Amino acid sequence: QHSERTILLEEMAQIAGLTKFSFTRAFSRHFHCTPAAYLKRLRLESAKTLLRDGCSENIAAHRAGYASVAQMDRHFHKALQMSTAAYTARLPNHDVA
Repeated sequence: QHSERTILLEEMAQIAGLTKFSFTRAFSRHFHCTPAAYLKRLRLESAKTLLRDGCSENIAAHRAGYASVAQMDRHFHKALQMSTAAYTARLPNHDVA
């Protein structure tokens, strides 16, 4: 829901009524990853959906909460072993300009 803005660990811990350490430990136990890793995964999935829906790389990066298209592209490379452009080119009904 809030992947478009930066959510601070301190803010999440405060909402949960826990210290940062206790929140991170509880979160990791429940989701089997750190809050940062979870947020990266949410942003990547959001960007993939936006690109599938026809958004440009600039718009997808902004709406998914990335600081830049370059940051989004780095996450695509790391997670999918392909660039954002390569991912977009593989989508059905993708028109090459």
